[in-house]
Amino acid sequence: MKSTPWSPRTVGKYILLQLPGYLLLFALLLLALNLADFPRWVLWAVPAAWLLKDLLLYPFVWRSYSTESPPPPMVGLSGEAGERIDRKGYVRVRGELWRAELAPGAPPVEAGETIRVRDQHGLTLIVTGEREKECS
Repeated sequence: MKSTPWSPRTVGKYILLQLPGYLLLFALLLLALNLADFPRWVLWAVPAAWLLKDLLLYPFVWRSYSTESPPPPMVGLSGEAGERIDRKGYVRVRGELWRAELAPGAPPVEAGETIRVRDQHGLTLIVTGEREKECS
């Protein structure tokens, strides 16, 4: 199931995470009205402008609020081992250095050897050597 910008879950999460900001804004406006001589319309105009800002930004930030997790973008890519990987080490994929772990049952990978990303757990890539693919 693909997440869409206007799914009830995504919009609901966005609204719930905006509420503390609105409460703080109202509290500061009420405090300002009591301490200074502001016109009452400011109490409604400022939050309305704040709401407009959130509505305009939502199309750009909705993916951050989506509860659907996309497939790991690194799976299937190849790279190069930056060092010998016996269990854990570092690899270079797309010119970036990544922490890596060998896939269960995979033989060690030598420094400079081509690797293939099999899975991703957060910022750790699960890799195998390309040599393994050629042997099987």
